[in-house]
Amino acid sequence: MKVAVTGGSGNIGRVTVAQLVAHGHRVSVL
Repeated sequence: MKVAVTGGSGNIGRVTVAQLVAHGHRVSVL
């Protein structure tokens, strides 16, 4: 799944992005 995450550089955003990538999702951080 393609996912766009706003605020990906914050504490919760970093964890969220890492988990999404670990599960095979394609992530774009804004």
